[in-house]
Amino acid sequence: MNNDQNQNRAAPLGADADPADRQFSGTAPGALPKKKEAQKPKLQSFMRQWFEQYCRLVTVAACAVLLAAGYAFLLAPKLARARSISGEQFLVVRHEREALELRLGYAAKLGAGSAAARGRTIKQVDDLLPSDPATPQILTSLETIAAESGAVIDGIELVVPDEKTRKDADSDVVLPAGVSYVEVTLAVGAGPYEALKTLLKNIEANIRLMDVIAVVYSPIGKSYTIILRAYYLSENI
Repeated sequence: MNNDQNQNRAAPLGADADPADRQFSGTAPGALPKKKEAQKPKLQSFMRQWFEQYCRLVTVAACAVLLAAGYAFLLAPKLARARSISGEQFLVVRHEREALELRLGYAAKLGAGSAAARGRTIKQVDDLLPSDPATPQILTSLETIAAESGAVIDGIELVVPDEKTRKDADSDVVLPAGVSYVEVTLAVGAGPYEALKTLLKNIEANIRLMDVIAVVYSPIGKSYTIILRAYYLSENI
């Protein structure tokens, strides 16, 4: 019984146990730090491999994000303003072009009207004072005037005097330079005096420039002889 008590007192808490036994029975000191030190190089190697593998992809993605953000926040508003300005400028240019086309149309119409008016004016001037004697036109014109006046023409004589004859006849009349005339002797048959007056009035109002020089009455035939001049522009202007 005493021996049992002595054994219990000898090792109450294992204070006298062998240190070697304590090392095998517990956790070996320094084992955990060695495991952590082995994990650090593996983690660094994994991060390096991941970076090398995905570096380009990440860079491209980041650039794309930056470009998209730059377009959205910087370029898009400017482009929108530019499109708005260009649209307004287009409308202004279109309105200016339409106005210019309208003015050109008016100018073309005015030019056409002016050309037609000039053509009519030239024709009227040529009818008033032709550039040659135009004797056929004189005959036609006098026949038309006589028919409208109710007079009867018995005969027409046309004479284009030469330079000497014209100067002798024009001793008391001064004509403008370059103007000559055709002397017309018109025999009018017997008829009412009112028809003769109407004939003389219509001759004076004719578009061809004519002057009645004399009216001779023949009591034998009760007819009239009208002497007139139809003027024209000679070549010696």
